[in-house]
Amino acid sequence: MKLGIIFDTPVYLGNVDELSAIIHQISYNHFSADVYHEEIKILLTSVLFYQIAQQVKCKVLKAPNVMASKNDRLTYLRTRIFEEPDLFSGIDDMASYMNLSRSGFQHLYSHTFGVSVMHDVIIGRIEKAKEFLSRSDLLISEIALKCGYKSEFHFMRQFKDQTGLTPTEFRKSSSWTQMEK
Repeated sequence: MKLGIIFDTPVYLGNVDELSAIIHQISYNHFSADVYHEEIKILLTSVLFYQIAQQVKCKVLKAPNVMASKNDRLTYLRTRIFEEPDLFSGIDDMASYMNLSRSGFQHLYSHTFGVSVMHDVIIGRIEKAKEFLSRSDLLISEIALKCGYKSEFHFMRQFKDQTGLTPTEFRKSSSWTQMEK
């Protein structure tokens, strides 16, 4: 059988309940005196190897608990982007938090959430800025820092690009308080 299984190389097999059940049937038939027990054992062995090959070809390489841990960290990170946009200094900082390369992190993020990390960073910062503008008397420069911007001017430009208003115009308008009602 040429199934693409590389021998002497460990692979993660995912949920092994099905494989375990096949092994139990092989074992039962090995010690059985039933009719066709030998043929059934050979066929079940073939099924076992086909199932292993299927899992190897599907590239199920990471244990679920490893992926769960990554997903938990990624979900936590995304929550922080929206709640504390100044927590991470940039994509490299987030990738480091996830123990991934920059490109690996960006790919995982967009694959998981369907948007780029920069999209969420910008939206998170702008939404937090709207809160500060409507609920505080902080200076624009202070809001920019609290929202993760290093430059007040970059903040003002991006805010206007996203909302159509300058931060000062937004603060003066009643659009934010009307949106909440």
